[in-house]
Amino acid sequence: MKSATKKEEFIENESVKDLKNMDHTGAQYGQSALRSGNQIQDQYLGESKLIKTIRKEKQENKSDFQKHFQESYYNRNSKDQIDSENMSLQSLQQESVEQVKVLKIPLNLQNILTLCLIVVLTIIGTVYIWILSTQKHCKCRLCRKEFILLESIGEGGFGAVYLVQKPISKSKLFSNSINITGQPDKSQEPQKFVLKKLEMKDITDLERVQYEAKQLRRLSHKNIVSYEDEFLHINEGAIGNKYVYVIIMEYCENGDLTDKVRDYCKQQIERWGDEATIEKVAMPENKVMKYFIEICEAVRYIHSRDIIHRDIKSPNIFLTNDDSAKLGDFGLCVMAKTIETKAKYSTVGTDCYFSPEQIKGQLHQKGKASDMWALGLILMEMMIGSPVWDLGFDFGIKALEDPHFVNEYINDNIPEKYDPKLKQILKKMLIIDPQHRYSIEDVMKKKLIRQWQHKIKFDSQKQVQLSKQTQKEDKKSSDQQEKTVLQQGQQGFGIFKYIQIGRQRKDKKKQK
Repeated sequence: MKSATKKEEFIENESVKDLKNMDHTGAQYGQSALRSGNQIQDQYLGESKLIKTIRKEKQENKSDFQKHFQESYYNRNSKDQIDSENMSLQSLQQESVEQVKVLKIPLNLQNILTLCLIVVLTIIGTVYIWILSTQKHCKCRLCRKEFILLESIGEGGFGAVYLVQKPISKSKLFSNSINITGQPDKSQEPQKFVLKKLEMKDITDLERVQYEAKQLRRLSHKNIVSYEDEFLHINEGAIGNKYVYVIIMEYCENGDLTDKVRDYCKQQIERWGDEATIEKVAMPENKVMKYFIEICEAVRYIHSRDIIHRDIKSPNIFLTNDDSAKLGDFGLCVMAKTIETKAKYSTVGTDCYFSPEQIKGQLHQKGKASDMWALGLILMEMMIGSPVWDLGFDFGIKALEDPHFVNEYINDNIPEKYDPKLKQILKKMLIIDPQHRYSIEDVMKKKLIRQWQHKIKFDSQKQVQLSKQTQKEDKKSSDQQEKTVLQQGQQGFGIFKYIQIGRQRKDKKKQK
């Protein structure tokens, strides 16, 4: 047992010795490896330092060479540039000397004239530029878009006529343009007017063209075209401004009397065809008398104010929407007091409506008789169904050539459906001698005219009553429509409210 224990102790001691020897050798090997690694690292660092120093030396050598090369190159270029600049300056000086020699102009008469022409043209150019820069821009109602041009109606010797309208304001357009029933409100439709442009030679011609507007302002009658506005308009041009005087007047929707007579005649010819006669084609007596009495009332009004129209003709008789006649175009009118100084031996107006005294160049009864001659021709036009200028001759010249011409023409061409008393009035209005011709008071005093006046008034009152009744019926129907619309709207609002309350309840339940 003792021997076994000894063996074991011996073995343990030897194993401990072996382990110690191994640890010692391992430590030696580790120290040697560290030493060798440090030596290698020192060698590598030394080599890298050498490489860096070599590179720096190379770069310094290169930079010195480049600097030297650039200095030499730029010195050469600067010398070359200086030489080239000196050469170019010398050449320019030589060229300028040569040009100065060429620009020497002899003072001939032709050269002096050309120089004067150049100076004049430069002055004109500067003045033109100054005019354009200091030109005043027009700020009239037409340029401010208070009146909008729609279309051209016609042109005459005294200017152009246009159809215009006033624009509707935005507040009226969105608030009152449609009723609650969904129908458009006619009261809010844009107002239409007639715009007349009277051209002026210069601003000193303003008094002449302004005369018509002054007369229209004075006149206020149901059978005279009403005055709306007037202003001065400037047409800006490149050379200069052109002044235009603008008059705004009432617009008559149904055109003039000439178109009315022609249209009625055409309709009757198309209706009767080969059976058409003057009796069938001419306008009915009630229409003729209505228009004639309305024109007579307008002429009576202006003659009572001592105004002579001097251009009464069917194109200047305008028809409104309710088929009433209105006298217009007072551009040639004149006061009877001043006719002896302004209109003596005057032949203003339309040729085919000239009275015999106008053709002769005479002056009688201060010109009112000439208005009555033209009024008689208008009455004859309605009775024969044709304007005077379609006859192919001047009625006044024929009357002067043959004293019996007027009576013979009326007897042969006026239809028998008209009252003989009306024919007699027509003959009295077309007497050659102005002293024996009917005045407007003579016409209005006639029994036939007074009877027709009462009849026309009675018919107009009936129409007014009928229109009032229709307006009341329209109001009732519109009120009923508004009530139904409101009821439907209330019902719809109640349904919408019920649906909204139901949705709110559902949302509350979901939240809970």
